[in-house]
This record gives sequence, C-alpha cells and structure tokens, in this order.
Amino acid sequence: MSTSNDGVEKGREVRDIAWQLVTLARLAENPPSASSAETSGGDAARACTSAVRRLETIGAVPKGLFLRLGCGSTWSEVLAACQQVTMFLEEECDVDLTADPSG
Repeated sequence: MSTSNDGVEKGREVRDIAWQLVTLARLAENPPSASSAETSGGDAARACTSAVRRLETIGAVPKGLFLRLGCGSTWSEVLAACQQVTMFLEEECDVDLTADPSG
C-alpha cells in the first residue's frame, strides 16, 4: 500500500535526479580541457543513462521515452539528453529546478 510519505520520497528522489542531470549538463557544456564537445563523454553518458533507468523504475518517466546513451556518446549528445530529460521532469512532473536543490 502506498502512502503520502511514499509520494514525498518519490518526489524528492525525482528532484535529486533532476539536479544530477542539471549538473551533468553543465559539465557537458564545458567538458574537461582534455576533451571537446565532440569527444567521448562516456562516464557522463553512463551516469545519464543510469538516471533515466532509475526514473523509469520509479515511474517518473515512461519506459523507452528517452534513448540510452552509449559509451561513445559525445559531450554534445550528453548535453542534449540531460536537457531533454530535465525539461520533461519540469513540465510533466512539476520539478522546480529554479529552487535551491538542498531545500
């Protein structure tokens, strides 16, 4: 049986994942100096894919709505994917990404 506390916890987890994706997007906008927008952002791609899988598991996004990023994904692809997911969460899940994430 689901309780309102479960909904609060799910909302908090969705918000936390959204902020993780915002952080990844910021990293992808300014990749580490040894790489460029068109070189591999493999670790960030894996983190983005993991975040999407978790969002699917908890029912925050429909399964299969977002493409999985491969290890050879570019930083530009990571940026686009993170932006797509966070926009969905803002619009469809009422996640407020203007508020302080620690609040």
